Amino acid sequence: MPETGAFFKVGGPIWLGPLHDMNVVKQALQPLSSKENKSEMVLATKERLRGLLTTVSEELNDVPLFYTLPDICQVLGCRTPPMQQFRAALQNAGYRVSGYHKDPH
Repeated sequence: MPETGAFFKVGGPIWLGPLHDMNVVKQALQPLSSKENKSEMVLATKERLRGLLTTVSEELNDVPLFYTLPDICQVLGCRTPPMQQFRAALQNAGYRVSGYHKDPH
């Protein structure tokens, strides 16, 4: 037991490298974003796929973990502010901020 008297919670292993190959993401996004669809193939989920790949392309690739604002506020015991306002405050304080492809907001 550690000094606090509580038991350790063990997790892992954890991957700390980039999650995505940005060249592959950009290559996959290009035909979905073009106005001309030269392909005969029609994807029923084209908009969702474009949204997912766009979010992935905007993620901070050198930050291995993420936090959700509701979880942070729950720990702090405060109300959750609007996400856009919180992100702007972090950016104005000099921090980099991005969404996460599983929770882009």
